[in-house]
Amino acid sequence: MIRRLAVACLLLAFSASAAAAQGHPDTNKDGYVSKAENLAAADRGFARMDADKDGVIGPAEQAKIAKMLGGRNILAPADLDKDGKVSKAEFTKASAYRFEQFDADKDGKLDKTEQAALRAARGV
Repeated sequence: MIRRLAVACLLLAFSASAAAAQGHPDTNKDGYVSKAENLAAADRGFARMDADKDGVIGPAEQAKIAKMLGGRNILAPADLDKDGKVSKAEFTKASAYRFEQFDADKDGKLDKTEQAALRAARGV
């Protein structure tokens, strides 16, 4: 379970970087990423990855994403029920988990240091 959740952390890294492509997750520009901003970024990331808009990131969509990432299917660990698809609920759970892992002081928001740690963990 811990391994699955740890690997699922990579999922948020992808969604956060995808969200950054359309604007930084810190939408109110206060220097912090709140839980709400994180969830909004995850929603945007999921919407982009669900190319056929069927409410799940299916095998074909996962393969396309993996190809963009050099063959790594970072979404597979988020498929908690192992049905070959990542639902929005599964994606959101992985995103929230990643947020909690990097919220070092547990204040419900990521400050600049915590955001830098997140970026370092995903190699950006």
